[in-house]
Amino acid sequence: MLRRMAIWDVKSCFKPYYSINWHAHHMFEQGSPKWVEFRNAHGGIGASAAAAVLADAASSTVSRAQLRKKLRGEPSPEPSEYLKSIFKKGQDMEPILRDELSAALGVPIIETGVFVEPEIGTFRWQGVDRSVPLSSSLDGLAIDWRTNTACVVEFKYRMRPGAGWGPTRNNLGPTVWCQVQQQMRCSGCRFALIYVGSDPIMDGMPGDRNLWAVEYAPGYNNGMFPVYAKDFIRECSLPRIPRRESGLNAKVMLDLNTYMRNTVYKVDI
Repeated sequence: MLRRMAIWDVKSCFKPYYSINWHAHHMFEQGSPKWVEFRNAHGGIGASAAAAVLADAASSTVSRAQLRKKLRGEPSPEPSEYLKSIFKKGQDMEPILRDELSAALGVPIIETGVFVEPEIGTFRWQGVDRSVPLSSSLDGLAIDWRTNTACVVEFKYRMRPGAGWGPTRNNLGPTVWCQVQQQMRCSGCRFALIYVGSDPIMDGMPGDRNLWAVEYAPGYNNGMFPVYAKDFIRECSLPRIPRRESGLNAKVMLDLNTYMRNTVYKVDI
């Protein structure tokens, strides 16, 4: 059953500001050339690709094969023009969503750069030892300066209400859940909000708005994810990838659904 939270209860779940891992923080404007250069050099497994470490069935953004190629330093195909247009619309909508959520919470949402966990594993490929960090580019941190508490904020764009990917009105989805879990892990901030906005249905009518709250899952971050990450990184050194055990993908999804059920709230706005 979907758990719910009222918007006025959200700030009581913010976590202490001093817990943020500023020592692991690198300040770049998201989308800037320096941000892209840093991510390419030190990004490793980015938060939006975290679900692919577990199973293809959990990831709607990148496949396990694509992530292996990236970690090996192999070239990746350019996104299609269609995908580029979607990314551009998302970037255009982000300031709108930022202002809306900031007003609803009554706190500022500051932009942040990249948080990096230096190394989760290593592998050897074509005679070169490669280190694999975890990285997370946050869309922002909502900060309540009166209580010195904060939370991670992620904005998501949907072309229209009911569009087929990402969070829907009643389902956050494993890809986004894994993404914000890694953002909380890397940043040290143990609570996250995901604010989802869609295009207007027609002129003069606002699009959908949905807000989700997610708590940090220690069992996933300290147990499930490191175990699967170790196996995935080991596979990166193999010329041929062994076939996964029958039923493993189903087990991954079952375990993820259990974690999600215990940590996700739909926020009434």
